[in-house]
Amino acid sequence: MAREWWDGDKLNRRADADHLREVLLKRYDQRKAAGAPASYILNLDAEWGQGKTFFLQRLQQDLESDGYPVCYVNAWQDDLSNEPLVSIMAAIEARLKPLLPAKSKARQHFARAKGKLGVVALEAGKQAALHGLKIATGISVKQLAEKLSEDSAEDVGDGAGDAMFELAKSSFAQSIKEHSNSIKAVASFKENLEQVIDAISDSTDTQFRAPLFVLIDELDRCRPLYAIRLLEDAKHLFQVAGVIFVIATDSVQLASSIKAIYGSEFRSREYLRRFFDRTYVFPHADRGDWIRSVLAERGIDIDDFASLGTTKPVDIIRQWSRGFGMSLRDMEQVADIIETFVTSWNHPCKINIFILLMNVYAFYAQSRAAWVAFADFKLTELTDAPFKAWQVSFERFHWEQGGRGRSTISVVMSGEKLFEELCNLIHSANRPADRTNAIWGQYFNDEQAWKGTSFDERRKILREYTSRVWNAGRAIERPPAY
Repeated sequence: MAREWWDGDKLNRRADADHLREVLLKRYDQRKAAGAPASYILNLDAEWGQGKTFFLQRLQQDLESDGYPVCYVNAWQDDLSNEPLVSIMAAIEARLKPLLPAKSKARQHFARAKGKLGVVALEAGKQAALHGLKIATGISVKQLAEKLSEDSAEDVGDGAGDAMFELAKSSFAQSIKEHSNSIKAVASFKENLEQVIDAISDSTDTQFRAPLFVLIDELDRCRPLYAIRLLEDAKHLFQVAGVIFVIATDSVQLASSIKAIYGSEFRSREYLRRFFDRTYVFPHADRGDWIRSVLAERGIDIDDFASLGTTKPVDIIRQWSRGFGMSLRDMEQVADIIETFVTSWNHPCKINIFILLMNVYAFYAQSRAAWVAFADFKLTELTDAPFKAWQVSFERFHWEQGGRGRSTISVVMSGEKLFEELCNLIHSANRPADRTNAIWGQYFNDEQAWKGTSFDERRKILREYTSRVWNAGRAIERPPAY
């Protein structure tokens, strides 16, 4: 099968989809054969920018092309509803209802399941409100009732205290009854939903078969309480035979958000793990492939940049992002700066990727010292420690004595040393000698890269990088501390 929807898969997520599809279906068959509940909850764990949404949307197409019904839920989009179980059920209804013949038993079971879910949702809403009160105030409902009882007794005597006691007793009895009804409703909901899935799988009127897949995306962007409730609903309500959940998260980010609710000492990672049968972690995307993909989406071919020696521009970006500890989220905004910079470039010569990245780092990382140094090309102003520590590996030509031939050699230089050579070139009144072994001399004399630009113009163009990066950077969302 061609599966053309995987076109543009720059991070090789198709291989992950093939593997996970096989694992999930095998787990489903094994549990079903063993008489165990044939349900499964998988956590797809990857940081921002690793292609979770791209992956889930194409996994959905893979599964549906093989005859499995799939529901896709954007949790962040539904965050305002405050009722994650309703959002999940709405997605299931939208996918399954067209497969249920009118007046069929399957449709009747589905109607019963929805009705029972209403009872559960009502009770869940009450419990969530009480839980929210506890988190917001630090006072439990029991403590609040005791405090109200004490205050009432002080104000109006024993008679009012007795009345409060009778009211509390009656309310407690009603709570027990509602809780009992909720437990029965959960059991009935699961039973009816399971029968719906069985009916669809056994029907000759549809090409679909069990299991039902529910794919949940963007959970780590939701409010922590909403995210927790969604996980609890998936675990306790929708853990139904014939239902498989794949829940995508950035677990580090989500765990951090949960700590903001429960306190810094709360063991949020362990708490999250209890919701899942298994966690699958995406292999880290190659940064070079990732940035090439991101820039290609913006119509920029990274290979069109000038580089250091014979080293490819993508390799310089890969080293640069790792050397300065840039996250993929940082790199996304760096790509925005590069896009704007390229759009405003009005010179015939190629953009040098290394000089551009030096200036982008100084701007984006809020290094005023580096920024001043780059603006005036003054090595004495460069006090930025990460830039000094950055080791750059690249290939360059080495000309033999007398210029009789050349070879390619590997070079490792610090960012500071490379900047020193560039400063010397900018401030020199003389044209660099042809075939020099100095890396910037080779670049400065590369007629193909400069496309006929005069030597004085080349120096002026290099001085423009700083102001152009500044103008490009102002168009994106800046880090808050800048």
